[in-house]
Amino acid sequence: MNRGRRSAFTLVELLVVITIIGMLMALLLPAVQAARESGRRTVCQNNQKQLVTAISAYESRMGKYPGYRNFLHNDSGPNAVFGSWFVMLLADMGMPQMWERWSDPTIPVGLKPTMNWDDMLTCPSDPRTAGADRSPNIAYVVNCGIQDAMHQVGTDYIGAWHKNGAAFGVFHNHDSRPGALEGNTAGVFVPPTEVSLDYISSHDGGTYTLLVSENISSGSWMDVGSLDVAGAQYAEKKMGMLWDPRHYPNSSTAPTPLEPPAINQDKEGNWPRPSSRHPGGVVAMFADSHYQFLSDGLDYTVWQHIMTPNGVRAGQTAGMTDGTNWVGIANPLNLLDPSRVR
Repeated sequence: MNRGRRSAFTLVELLVVITIIGMLMALLLPAVQAARESGRRTVCQNNQKQLVTAISAYESRMGKYPGYRNFLHNDSGPNAVFGSWFVMLLADMGMPQMWERWSDPTIPVGLKPTMNWDDMLTCPSDPRTAGADRSPNIAYVVNCGIQDAMHQVGTDYIGAWHKNGAAFGVFHNHDSRPGALEGNTAGVFVPPTEVSLDYISSHDGGTYTLLVSENISSGSWMDVGSLDVAGAQYAEKKMGMLWDPRHYPNSSTAPTPLEPPAINQDKEGNWPRPSSRHPGGVVAMFADSHYQFLSDGLDYTVWQHIMTPNGVRAGQTAGMTDGTNWVGIANPLNLLDPSRVR
């Protein structure tokens, strides 16, 4: 009776098979990771799309964009109650009952409702952990223009800000309390700057005016700071993104260490600028509701222009004190090419 010979892998054959499998895995894993990141970026884009849709609905209903900080009322404390730009969108986000409680002056500030918005306010590439009050950090920030600390009448930066504030950004401090200070150390009440889509459309247009992007160092969706000027400026840095006019359009000097830096610069730093864990840039939405992926290498001059509803205001000359002596490019059309923005 003949027995068949039993075959088996030799050690060399086994090592060859293992090597081939390892090479295939090495080739496959980057493709899998790239596909996963593409999916995360799409989710991030959809999150911002929902926010911009709600912002547009609010603007259509109210005739203006919300502030990054908004005075709602005094509670029975009496304490001033403020709502962030996101709080102002609650009704337009399908949460009218939650908005009613926020706008109700009989409900103390400490009892305003909170909610964990993990799905909508968190970028999948930068997951956040909810706080003890279930109010997670919001991954998305809005265009607040120039930092309020620079909006001081008599400085060499902005000058007569109360005349030109709409040109420098979209979401401003809407602290309308009588006698309130809004980045003005002279102690003079400055009416809140209100920006509408009509204003944007009559200048650069929504295609070239940034509304929303992401920041890995942003704050809570309810974070509006303390009642004083310093608190407002803190909220502005946590709820918004800013640009710095001290980097002149015709200057070859890099914006570092000016505040804030460029996109994704000092990524782990605490800066009010767009940053993300997406490779190569950040997701952003514009006032006309279109999406773009802004590259890490976006020229700072372009950044200044897309942050301003009126691009001619994106540059200034040294020693400007009256808010009128501006230089710059009247329209950023010639700057927004595929090599700078993708």
